[in-house]
Amino acid sequence: MSDVKTDVLAEAQRIVTGARRAAYGSPEDNFRRISDLWNTHMLNTGRAAVFQPRDVATLMILMKLARLAESPDHRDSIVDIMGYAACYAEMVLPPGA
Repeated sequence: MSDVKTDVLAEAQRIVTGARRAAYGSPEDNFRRISDLWNTHMLNTGRAAVFQPRDVATLMILMKLARLAESPDHRDSIVDIMGYAACYAEMVLPPGA
């Protein structure tokens, strides 16, 4: 019998270290672009914000949690939360931590 924890962790790892990294670059670089766009949007709408790349990971996790409130068994959202958490860890933890 398959262990669901192992399966979803492995899927999240494949996603964040494979196709997504190849398509979008490192989480730090990609989330920096996103945070820059979010900051520009906030400033253009008259609101102050200073998003950092790690904030992108945090806010995306919150978005996925909001979706799980409606569909608690949606596997893709669960996998994505794990992937965003792994990206967050890569940005804030020193190697080997």
